[in-house]
Amino acid sequence: MNYIIIFFRFVFKHLGKIAFAIGLCCFFIFIFFPFSDLNDFISSKVSELTQKKVFLQFEDMHINPIATSVKLDQVSIETAAIDHLSLDSITATPSIVALIKKQIGGKINADGLFKGRLNLQVTPISQLESGAQKISIDLASEKLSLQEIRKTFRLSLPLSGSTNFNARLNLDTSFQDQPDGDFQSTTDKFELISANINLGEMGSINLPDIKFKQIDLKGKISNGKMIIESGKFGQTSDDLFGTINGDIGLKISQIGNRTVPELGDIRLNIDLTAKPAFKEKASLFLSFLSQCTKEDKGITYIKCKLTANSGGSPQFSPLN
Repeated sequence: MNYIIIFFRFVFKHLGKIAFAIGLCCFFIFIFFPFSDLNDFISSKVSELTQKKVFLQFEDMHINPIATSVKLDQVSIETAAIDHLSLDSITATPSIVALIKKQIGGKINADGLFKGRLNLQVTPISQLESGAQKISIDLASEKLSLQEIRKTFRLSLPLSGSTNFNARLNLDTSFQDQPDGDFQSTTDKFELISANINLGEMGSINLPDIKFKQIDLKGKISNGKMIIESGKFGQTSDDLFGTINGDIGLKISQIGNRTVPELGDIRLNIDLTAKPAFKEKASLFLSFLSQCTKEDKGITYIKCKLTANSGGSPQFSPLN
């Protein structure tokens, strides 16, 4: 019994030194821990949890206990729909308050995504009776390469240019109510190389080379629709320029563990001006819209309304 008393007296007498030694040991264990060796373990776990639908690889991992963040360097992601998505780094910083309340919240910063940068912040708003959560999402991206997006998602359209996109949305995680919010995007040096587009029952159409110095879009998402309040294509110095507005049906549903977007009715008003240089290389394309075009002193004015019911073929009619 005396030995036990002596032991505890020693511990309490040197408690500060012992705590310092334990803290120092933990510090050096953390500093020299080979986090990079967790690559294969984490990759296999991600593959297992997603039933081999997502493959994740990274070169190194850093944990910052002060900022409560995890950073992965030289990240590569592959899925059935994504062909080798690579990032310079991705940093996840969960919200401690949200974790304590068992809610979704935190920040994700992705550098090198499509040769640009993306910042995502999720803030919890409330807990719904269904058990789902209502959250606020702030999304900001800079200089995303359209060419890299096309390659990654295997899009057939030969696009190039860089885009900045900002959006703020409120949504519930069960998607019983559709998201609502606003968005704004600016695309610089947009270029679409001549391509053949399939329009379903209407056949196909050959698009000419289309270049815009800048594309500006601003709108909102509300009641299952993406509403384009103002859209500006190109500048007056371009061979083709004009405006667009209208709405596109966009419903998002939760099916099992998947989030599935569904396009609905389309109603767009298009007002474009084509100079002779564009008309010369796009005569076939303009003939397809002949019912919507007028000419004056060599300038072609395209004023049309594009409509399409959910799953149906697009129809063009003159814009009053």
